[in-house]
Amino acid sequence: MKKLATISVLAVALLLIAVLAAVLLWKRVTAITAHPAELVPADTLFLAEVVDLHQTIVRWPGTELNKLFEEPEVKSFLEKPMSHWDSKSGGDKYAADLIKTMPRQIFVAVTSLDAGKPKFLGGFSFAGDRAAAQRLLEEPRQQLKAGHPTGHAELATYRDIELQTYTDRDFVLAEVFHKGWYLAASDVALLKSTIDRLEAANPKKDPAAGTLAADEAFRHTVSAVPADSEIRLYGKLSALTDRLATAMIGMEGMNGALKDLQEVQGVAASSKIEGGQWRDTIFTYRPGKAGPPAAVLPRQALALTTADTAVFYSTDLGGDELGSVPPELLRSVPFVPAFEAALKEQNATLKDLGSIFGHEVSLIVQNGKGGNFGTAIALPLQDHDRAAQLAKALTSPNRGAEAWSADDSDGLPVYSPPGSAAPVIAITDRFCLVGASASSIASFLKPPGGAAQLDSTPAFKTAAATVSPPTTAFGYIDLGTLFESGYVLARPLLAVTLATNESTSEYIDAGKLPSGGVIGRHLGTTVISQSTRPDGNLWESRGNLSTAQLVFGGGGALIATVMNSPLLQQMAPTLPSMLGLPGANPSQPAATSLGLGLPPDPAPPTPEEPASQPPSPAPAPPAAPPFGQ
Repeated sequence: MKKLATISVLAVALLLIAVLAAVLLWKRVTAITAHPAELVPADTLFLAEVVDLHQTIVRWPGTELNKLFEEPEVKSFLEKPMSHWDSKSGGDKYAADLIKTMPRQIFVAVTSLDAGKPKFLGGFSFAGDRAAAQRLLEEPRQQLKAGHPTGHAELATYRDIELQTYTDRDFVLAEVFHKGWYLAASDVALLKSTIDRLEAANPKKDPAAGTLAADEAFRHTVSAVPADSEIRLYGKLSALTDRLATAMIGMEGMNGALKDLQEVQGVAASSKIEGGQWRDTIFTYRPGKAGPPAAVLPRQALALTTADTAVFYSTDLGGDELGSVPPELLRSVPFVPAFEAALKEQNATLKDLGSIFGHEVSLIVQNGKGGNFGTAIALPLQDHDRAAQLAKALTSPNRGAEAWSADDSDGLPVYSPPGSAAPVIAITDRFCLVGASASSIASFLKPPGGAAQLDSTPAFKTAAATVSPPTTAFGYIDLGTLFESGYVLARPLLAVTLATNESTSEYIDAGKLPSGGVIGRHLGTTVISQSTRPDGNLWESRGNLSTAQLVFGGGGALIATVMNSPLLQQMAPTLPSMLGLPGANPSQPAATSLGLGLPPDPAPPTPEEPASQPPSPAPAPPAAPPFGQ
C-alpha cells in the first residue's frame, strides 16, 4: 500500500512537471519578440496595429456584441448570409489555416511621403505553421499579379535571409518571413532596414535609437491611451499640416485653426474591450500648453432632461468663440442674416451673440416612448432680456416679408421663419431652444411635474463614472431604447425593402428579421467625454458598441440600404415636389402607395408622428482586397 502511494505521488509530480513544461514552452513559442513600433523608422507618419490578437480572442466572448450574435433569433437571421459567405469564400479553409498560423500582432504603416507617393510597410507575427501562413497569402498574391500582369517576381538574399519581390515598373512589393514575422514593404531598402530593426528588437529592453518606439513624441502620445488595447493608431500630422498651410493661404479667419493644428505633434487612438464593453480613446499631443486645470463642463441643459431622454450631448463653445467667428462665415449659415438684422435694431452685431447666449450648446433627444422623439438644441442664456428682445425683433413689422411669426398657444411664444416650419425658436427663463417644429420642442417647454432628471438615473451615473470628467464636451446615448422605439416603426418598411430588392433577397431572409427587444438589450448605453490636459486633449467613449462600429458600420450600412432601396427609387421622381425644391414639377402626383400594391396611405402624419429611416441589412460578404494595395 505504501509503495502504491509513493507511485501515485510520483505520477502526480510527473504530470505537474509535464503541464508546467508545456506552459513554459507555449509561452516561449507565442512570446512577443518585437512590437511594431520597434520595426518602423522614427519618422513614420502613420501606424495602425492589432496589439495582441490572442488577448482579443480571450476577451471577445464577454462582449455584448458577441452575446447579440449568440441570440437564437440573430443566429437564425444570419444563417442565409453566412451560408453564402462559406460557399463563396471558402471560409472553412481560411479558418483552418488561420488557426494553424496563430497570428498575434498585425500592423500597417506609412513610413514616408516622398513627392506625394507614400511608402508602406506591414506584416504580422505568428507562432504557428509557416506553410499555413503561405496558403493564406496565395489568393492575395494572385489578385496582385492579376492587377499587375506585366510584373515579374524575383528571389534575393539579405544577410542570408531569402526575400521575394514582385516589380511592375514603379510598383514594388518586397516580402520576407523572418523570426516569426511576415513582413511586406513597397520598397526593398525599407524591407531590409526593417529586418535590421527586427534583429535588434527586444521588448524587455529600451527600444533601439532610430525606431518609432524610441521617439519621444510617439512615446508621450501613445502613453495616454490604454497599452493593452485591441487596436491602436498613431499619426504624425507634420506632413498634413505642411500641405494645409499651403492650401489655406489667404483664407480669412483660418490662421488660428491652422496654428492650433501645427502645434499638434501626434495623435493616438485606440479601442479596447473592457468589462464586456468597448472603450475608445483619442489623444492629441500638444506640448507646451500647460495652464490651470479646466473646469468641469456644467452641462446646464440636463435640467431639460428626464428619464426618457435617450440622447444628451453638450459641448463648450469656448469663451467668446461664438463672437469671434468671422461675420462672413456666420452669414453663410441659414437664417443668420435675419438675426443680424434683428440685432441691428438693438444697436448690436453678430459679435454680441457671445454676451447674450452662454458658451455651451446641447442636443437633447427623447427616446421615442409613446411616439415622443422630441428633439431640441439648447443654449443657456447669459442675458435673458436681450435674448427675448432679439426673438421679438424677428417678428417686427419693419422686417416686411422676412418677418417671423410667433405662436404662444403652448404658453410661451414659439417663433418660426416665414414660409417655413423650421427652425423654430423659443426663449424660456434659462434657455434658448431651437427645434425642427413646435411639436418637437413641446415636451421641453412643458416638462412633466416632478420628473427626475436624466443625471439622477442609475444608468447615467454608472456610465458617466467610466470616463474622465468632461471639460469640453459630454455625450450620453441610450442606444438600446432609442433603437427599439425606432425599430418598431422601421421594421415593416425594412422587411418590404429587403424582400423587393433582388441584390439583398439573395443573401437575406426578410421574414427572419430579429425583434427590436432582442437587439436593443445588447446595445445598451454609450457615454462620451472630452477633456483638456496640460499636454493636449483627451476624447473617450465607452459602450457596448465602439464608436467606430456605431458610426462607420451603422451609418455606412444605413446609407447603402437607403440609396439602394426600391422604395427610394420609385419615390425619386416625386422627391423634388415633396421637398419643395426649385424646379419641382407641381403636376407630379404625390407618392402614396409607392407602387407596392399596398392600400392607399392614410392622411399625412401629424408632427408628433416622426419620420424614420430603416436600419440597414447585413451587407453581402466583401471580396478580399488585392494584397499589398
